[in-house]
Amino acid sequence: MIQNNPELYYLLAIIIMIIIVFFIIQYTKYLANKKQNEVIAKYQKERKKSNTLTSFKEKKSYFVEFTGIVLPRIDGENEIDSIKQITFSFKHKSKANKFLKIHITHDNENMYYEPPDSKTITPGINSTNCEPFSLEKIPDDFDSYKFLELIPSPIKTKYHFILLLDEKNRNKHFIHYNKTYCIGRSSIDYQPDISLEDPDEEFIDITIIKHDNLIPANIGLDVLGFSRKHLSIQMHGNELSAQLFEDKKPFYILDQEFKLREQIDNENQPVGKLQIGEYILVGNYLLRFGKN
Repeated sequence: MIQNNPELYYLLAIIIMIIIVFFIIQYTKYLANKKQNEVIAKYQKERKKSNTLTSFKEKKSYFVEFTGIVLPRIDGENEIDSIKQITFSFKHKSKANKFLKIHITHDNENMYYEPPDSKTITPGINSTNCEPFSLEKIPDDFDSYKFLELIPSPIKTKYHFILLLDEKNRNKHFIHYNKTYCIGRSSIDYQPDISLEDPDEEFIDITIIKHDNLIPANIGLDVLGFSRKHLSIQMHGNELSAQLFEDKKPFYILDQEFKLREQIDNENQPVGKLQIGEYILVGNYLLRFGKN
């Protein structure tokens, strides 16, 4: 019928062409809208990311960082509640069962280390495997363990030296304006805002021997001068204000070169202020005040 009617044939062809052109136009509009939507979505995403980063920089630029372990003296006038020995067992960077043990005792001003291959069941300086440990006498493979370097003691009468942790083992606690943070030791019934505990299973174990018996390390922190509610910190301008709670043992402010700048105690000066890059030494912990 179409073959016998050319006009109908051309009309049908025109209708088909119109339909094809219509779909091409619609599809072109669809692609244009899709591209536009993608551009808008990308812009919104970038804007949101920019706002997030700006917010992060504004609200989370200041921090207190767990920077190092400080090895205390427990001999002479520093004897603490019948503690006989403290052992710091530092874990190897790649070998899970390899430790370097540093022993501190109440009856000797020196430190001793126990080599990783020691077969001693009960660690202690009475072991024949123990050797003197000092800044002048350091084991050859010392840098194989999870800390960065040794820093001389800022208070030689109270501490042996500082062990700085490597970057990946430093925990940052971001701080905000208009908020006061409590720094202390966590317990079952209390959690401070910034909790500093023995970093067990990460890079170090701390063992304390009291009356020939081992005591839990979290109790040991209190013995070493670090209690549940020890000090509070708050931002004031670009400075960090640190205040000692009543009846707590002193803490110390160190400058950027790890030199003692100020002792904070309840008798003379319960409040201290830190500049960016300075340190708080409390108990056997070193904290750095920083900014991103």
